[in-house]
Amino acid sequence: MKKFILGALICSFFLFSCQSRNAEGNKSGNHNHSHNDHSHDHGSHDHSHDHDHDHDHDHDHDHNHDHNHDHDHELEDGQVELSKQQFERLGLQLETVGIRPFSQIIKTAGQLEAATGQEVVLSARSSGIISFANRNLTSGRAVSRGEALAYISDKNMVDGEVLNRQRILLAQVEQEYERAQLLMRDSLISKADFNQARTNFEAARLQYQTLESGATERGITLNSTLSGYLKNLWVQEGAYVNAGDAIATVTTLQKLRLRADLLETYASQLPFIHSANIKTADGHSVYDLSTLNGRLVSYARTLDQETHRLPVYFEFDNTGHLLAGSYVEVYLKTRTVEALTIPLEALIEEQGNYAVYIQEANELYRKQAVQIGANDGSRVVITGGLEPETIVVSKGAYYLKLASMSSAIPHGHAH
Repeated sequence: MKKFILGALICSFFLFSCQSRNAEGNKSGNHNHSHNDHSHDHGSHDHSHDHDHDHDHDHDHDHNHDHNHDHDHELEDGQVELSKQQFERLGLQLETVGIRPFSQIIKTAGQLEAATGQEVVLSARSSGIISFANRNLTSGRAVSRGEALAYISDKNMVDGEVLNRQRILLAQVEQEYERAQLLMRDSLISKADFNQARTNFEAARLQYQTLESGATERGITLNSTLSGYLKNLWVQEGAYVNAGDAIATVTTLQKLRLRADLLETYASQLPFIHSANIKTADGHSVYDLSTLNGRLVSYARTLDQETHRLPVYFEFDNTGHLLAGSYVEVYLKTRTVEALTIPLEALIEEQGNYAVYIQEANELYRKQAVQIGANDGSRVVITGGLEPETIVVSKGAYYLKLASMSSAIPHGHAH
């Protein structure tokens, strides 16, 4: 037992000495030293340091080999290699190309308007000085149905307060109506005169009740008749208004109307229009009206006298991102055909030429030149360069273009 312990201690000492000399040799740049001189026989315990050191150098060699395994082949022109992790991190998507229905398109310009019944103009019910119910009453403010927006006061006016005048008028026509009733019993007035007296009384009574219901110490109340947003304020606080003057416009924004103006040359296509896509001013957001409960309301049979064009009207649900009054690009859909189409975002444009990236193998993509036809703002017809069942990069193709032009995204796998 003592001999075994002694042998182990001696072996450890020589092993430590060998490693120290090996480290000094590495520092001096000498990597060709032999380790065979460090083998010792201690009874039945034979320790070869050649095997240990060879193992260490083999390990380093394998590591370097693994690190460079992705660069043992050259990519062809137009090819990009992208790992699955990189593909997902960049948000890229794939689509299998196929024949699908595509509506022929008439491209034009249009404007969004408030749909019928979705907007109301609030008018003054009496004459007087206007004051707002809230100091924060500005365009875009949310309002509720029945909410007081302003007051119209006629205090200190030369002709007196409107409520008092209406009360006096009501008393007069009421007396006339009662007198007409007595005369009618004795057939002393005509039926027409009696009906006129009754009509005058009912009108005065209704007007008085309307004014009285909105009368406050601040004046006659102007209430919103819709829940929505304040679109416009037509007067300033402290201004004098007459009965019937427009005070504010309130819109619900729940539905919008699209007006698209067509040239006269498209008159024969009007009966075939069934839906539309619209692209907003930012050039990126495209909306399919068929997904917004859109419907064709009408199209003109005669030219508009101002624009000399043929207006087409659609109505659709508002997503909350569209604003009445804004201008949009319009893609009117007519006859439907079968065509090979891809998303517009899949296209790469280079000096008037177009290309897409197709998937050749797992993690390998190649640029492919294509010829294009019409588009509807969302998808484009491919007239050459692609076959059905080809897998293309449908979203984020420009990332692959950048990857092929720079080292921002390596061609090989990520480590």
